Formats: sequence, C-alpha cells, structure tokens
Amino acid sequence: MDEGTGGARNSERSRGRASGGAGGPKRPVRAAKAAAPSATTDVTVAPREHAITLIGGPASCAAARQFVRAVLAEGIWGGDQEAAVLLTSEIVSNAAQHVGGACNLIVRVEQGVLRIEATDRSRIPPHLSIPEPLDETGRGLLLVDVLSHDWGTTERLDGGKAVWFELRS
Repeated sequence: MDEGTGGARNSERSRGRASGGAGGPKRPVRAAKAAAPSATTDVTVAPREHAITLIGGPASCAAARQFVRAVLAEGIWGGDQEAAVLLTSEIVSNAAQHVGGACNLIVRVEQGVLRIEATDRSRIPPHLSIPEPLDETGRGLLLVDVLSHDWGTTERLDGGKAVWFELRS
C-alpha cells in the first residue's frame, strides 16, 4: 500500500502548520483540545491500515461511508465513529465532485489516532471557504476543519494529492 503513503515523503500542508495564506479565508479559531492523560508509558504500536479504491460517481460516498463503518466496527478505534463517517463522506464527495474518477480511501489507526485519507489525481488543493448563510453548498471542508483534530493535504509522488483528517479517541 505504498501508493497511499508515498506522500509522506513530501511536505504536508495542514491547518496546524500553515497560515491562511495571502488572500485565503481566515479560518475559525477553536480552542485546542487537551490530550487525555496516559495510564501507561508510550509504546510504539504499528499502524493498522485498510484501503479501498472507489470508482467515482455518486455511489462513491455511500461506499466510503459503508467501508469506514465496517473497518471501525472491528473495534480498532474508540472515538466518535459518526464524526469519522461524516468527515469521510465530505472528503470523498470533494474528490468525486471536483476531480472525478477513481479515488483511494485509506483508513489508518496508530496510537489512538484515526487518520483517513482520500487520494486523487489532482494536485489542486481543496479550498476552505466560509459560506453565506443561504448558500446550499460549500460547508464540507468547514465541517472537516471544525470536527477534526487536524486535516490537510499531501502532494503525492504520482502527481496527485491526498486530503486527510485525523481524529483522536
């Protein structure tokens, strides 16, 4: 599954490491969440990873939600599963709507952190916007920004990108 993780060698852009940029929208500020105290010493645990290729189109979001629910039903992560499913739907929807074609979905759990990535063939990063109250679209990345602990994009060696988010249990 090196294809899905190849971007780790490239620089990552995430809200925790980059400013809004020139002309970019100001992101809502939220308080950092305190880490839960650990009852044991830190131990390196190998990540658990599951992946699926989605063929694109309207059925991709439903297939992505079903896949994430099935993976999380294995009990590999103890966090908010409905938030994970919702945010998965948002990043897959963006890939299907703006890029089209197939996308890979990767679900990884390591040391209590759930990371979900949707990879596609475009290098154009998603744009976080603050929609007007009556706008019917444009809230997907805002939900990802507000509900996730971190999110961002990673350029991939194959010419595409991965849009990812992380949730802690």
